[in-house]
Amino acid sequence: VRGLAQMILADHQRSSAQLTEAGAQAQPPLTPAPVLNPSQQESIEALQRAQGDAFDRQWLHQQVLAHQSPLDLAVAYAGGGDSEPLRRHAAATIAPIQIHLARARRLEAEALAQPKQ
Repeated sequence: VRGLAQMILADHQRSSAQLTEAGAQAQPPLTPAPVLNPSQQESIEALQRAQGDAFDRQWLHQQVLAHQSPLDLAVAYAGGGDSEPLRRHAAATIAPIQIHLARARRLEAEALAQPKQ
């Protein structure tokens, strides 16, 4: 789980910087403003209450949910978005999101197969 978290963190930092660059090249320029929506805030609060293996299972489940929608959005925008720089960015993010999603699903399945402690 920790290895996936480190990979996701590094990839998200890189992707956020690239999105800022793509947004600046878009016409009109866009500036991303990362803000947590209520559902995301609830997810963080749930993690703060979880401990040990329950934390890992909760976090993995959240990662599966948190990567499916952005994957769908990136695929759709890469294929038909109206800004070339943002289309390129969306296309570049598809593979990393797929990797994150696949690893999160695999680790979640493994975690669920283990007896709860």
